[in-house]
Amino acid sequence: MFLSFGFLMSIGFKEFYRKSDYLFYYNNGISKTQLWVFSYLFTIFMTIVIGLIIFLIKKLF
Repeated sequence: MFLSFGFLMSIGFKEFYRKSDYLFYYNNGISKTQLWVFSYLFTIFMTIVIGLIIFLIKKLF
């Protein structure tokens, strides 16, 4: 739940206050939708990896 909420708040903040930040990605042929989807999938992936590492550390020690 916090993963989705934090990600959406970040997207909302950047959409309202930092619209020019997307210019770099747009010039490289990446749309906002592609950027959002990739960012969300990467966030989920990193959360799973970090969770797995923490689980293994707790299990081993």
